[in-house]
Amino acid sequence: MLAKPHRINTSAEYELIFKRGRKFISKYFILYTLHNPSAPIKTDILPKFGIIASKKVGQAVIRNRAKRLIREVIKAELPLLKKDFAAVIVAFASAAESELTELQLEAKKTFTQAGLYRA
Repeated sequence: MLAKPHRINTSAEYELIFKRGRKFISKYFILYTLHNPSAPIKTDILPKFGIIASKKVGQAVIRNRAKRLIREVIKAELPLLKKDFAAVIVAFASAAESELTELQLEAKKTFTQAGLYRA
């Protein structure tokens, strides 16, 4: 579980990121990012993440595995990331079937492409 300050909580925050954010597609997920978001998302101190796995991904066990793997990747990369953004990750079914190391490599590539790492 991500720490509470790192989570996106409301549907308004998700909508804002989907509408105004940039979209990056990878093999295992879609990443929507919004740098320097205005209200209602407060990211002054910490980056915020939301993870979505729809029923298209599979049954509950599979959806939860996909979200669990993505949370582990985020936790590992968190110290290296910038602090002024909010991101939503929409998982594909392939995320649940992948190994953690594969998912980490793909996430690093996508996070770099999105400019989420500190210089």
